[in-house]
Amino acid sequence: MTVSGAPAAWAKLCLNAANGAVTALTTRRMRVFANPRVARLGRALVEEAWLVGNASGARLPDDLPDRVIERLLRMPPESGSSMLWDRLAGRPLEYDARNGAVVRAGVRVGVPTPHNDTVTALLEAISETFDEAG
Repeated sequence: MTVSGAPAAWAKLCLNAANGAVTALTTRRMRVFANPRVARLGRALVEEAWLVGNASGARLPDDLPDRVIERLLRMPPESGSSMLWDRLAGRPLEYDARNGAVVRAGVRVGVPTPHNDTVTALLEAISETFDEAG
C-alpha cells in the first residue's frame, strides 16, 4: 500500500497501525488497550504514523495520537480488529499494508519508526507461520 499525503488516509492508517498490530500480536480484543503499558505502545505506533504522515504532507491534527487512543479505549471491550480475526482464523495478516507502509514511508521522508518496525517484524514472523502451514 502506498499512502499519499491525503489526511483521511493517514488518519485511518494511524488507527489501524495501533489496533490491528496490538490485537493481532496479543490475540486479545480491544480491552487490551485498558492496560496502560499497552495503551502507551499503541500511542507510540500512532505517533510514529502521525509524524510520518505529517512529513509526507498530510497535515494531521496535533491531537490525533491522543484522539486515536481515546477512541480505542471507548470501543466495546469485546470488539476486535480485522487483523485479529484474520490471525484467529489462520489467514494471512495485512501487516505490510499497515505498519509496513508506515515504516517504508518513514524511510522515504527520514522519520524513524522503531515501534512500527518492531511490530512489523513480529507480525511478519506470525504470518510466516501461516505461509508454512498453507
